[in-house]
Amino acid sequence: MTTVGERINERLGELGKKQEWLADESGCAQNTISKLVTGKSEKSRFIPQIAKALGVTSDWLAEGAYPKLRVADASGDHRESAPVTDAAGDSLATLDINVVPASKPQCLVPIISWVAAGEFATSQDVKRLNGEDVTDWVRLDQNHHGQYVFGLIIHGDSMEPDFKEGDRIVADPDAYWESGDYVVIGNGQPNEEATFKQIVKDGPDWYLRPRNPQWPVRRLEVGCRVIGRVIYHQPLGRKL
Repeated sequence: MTTVGERINERLGELGKKQEWLADESGCAQNTISKLVTGKSEKSRFIPQIAKALGVTSDWLAEGAYPKLRVADASGDHRESAPVTDAAGDSLATLDINVVPASKPQCLVPIISWVAAGEFATSQDVKRLNGEDVTDWVRLDQNHHGQYVFGLIIHGDSMEPDFKEGDRIVADPDAYWESGDYVVIGNGQPNEEATFKQIVKDGPDWYLRPRNPQWPVRRLEVGCRVIGRVIYHQPLGRKL
């Protein structure tokens, strides 16, 4: 089994880069990189930053666990999915969702119901979408997304004025998300609709923020899960 240092050297070799570049790119001290590479250190709180700079997952860098490479998001950046934690630091891990892959050549993404999306967070046996689950399709103008993206049609006014009723959004379960991103959330209850909000972190806690100030901000409760980050927004009547 390889060490952290050996994996760093392996990836640096693939990229044709040196330790000095990695230190600059990751924002870590050169001494931190050197200790990891030489084996003087096997752990570091900077593993996530180093992994991001190398374009690999933190799990692969820290433990050799696959997948190795980070997921490419809509902007072309390589990122990995991140867990939500509650106030106690316990993981509210994102769900490994198994849905109908979007048709890559035609860039077609299935639109499903909010209830169907909510089931992704509660089903013990995540099932592949079938024809009855898909209500429509949305066409994207590029392929920079994971293969399990899905679409939703917005209802209600909680996200106005940025997102209005009838608008379409596309969520990517494989896309990395962080505080400030727009996400689709499952509340952990069967037969309950998913919800769409901006997720923000304040101290140790995560909150779901509507764009409409008439709606309250609420804390992300234990049992809720981030189903996917919203990567596209198609206003009603407008093509992407």
